[in-house]
Amino acid sequence: MVQPTPTATISNIQRDGRLVIRMSKLFCKLELPEHLDFDPDRPTLACGNHRSLFDVFMSAAFCAAADVSCRFLVNAKYFSNPVAGRWLRRIGCIPLNAETKDEAFRDAIESMRRGELIGIMPEGRLVPAKDRVDHQVGRARPGAAELAAEAGALLRPIVFHNTGRVWPRGKWPIPRLWKRPTVTMVLGDTAFIPTDDPQADMDKVMAELSRMMDALDAVDPLPLPSR
Repeated sequence: MVQPTPTATISNIQRDGRLVIRMSKLFCKLELPEHLDFDPDRPTLACGNHRSLFDVFMSAAFCAAADVSCRFLVNAKYFSNPVAGRWLRRIGCIPLNAETKDEAFRDAIESMRRGELIGIMPEGRLVPAKDRVDHQVGRARPGAAELAAEAGALLRPIVFHNTGRVWPRGKWPIPRLWKRPTVTMVLGDTAFIPTDDPQADMDKVMAELSRMMDALDAVDPLPLPSR
């Protein structure tokens, strides 16, 4: 995928991503891809798991490390916060909910046609452990596959691993001087072509995300709970 001519939002997300990389050293060790291979003939919609608000900051760091342009579809409720909303708009995020869906899809499709990567968390929320279909991911909504079909895009799974250990759901991140967790972001090699069954498409994507999470857990398992 050929990256488009840099715009203000592309410059902003990469600039802020470099800042995230530096600041994250207080909380964790980052492992980010420095090069990504895309199909040059088709746009790409990256679908990620969602356990932590740190996922959004990881996304900015990913853009800086891999030197890519990516716009993320983000729950529109976060844009109502004056601080978060201003930052999300600054880095080119697209507000998405039932009311903004059509406009958000048009914006995302136009970006993909310019050569930009689009990212989405198809679970649509931070998924607590009790609501996960398996022990890794929640059930995805079909909208990502619908968007990919409309745009003629490929669906690629993208994993955020251990972000919940940095910024747990419902809590604030705490700096660590030692025993910092390794937080990893990986774009899957498997690309899914949308069919006429968007829910089945997303179930396949989520199954691949779960498999990738299992593989990363095998290398860096979660610590056992203290007694």
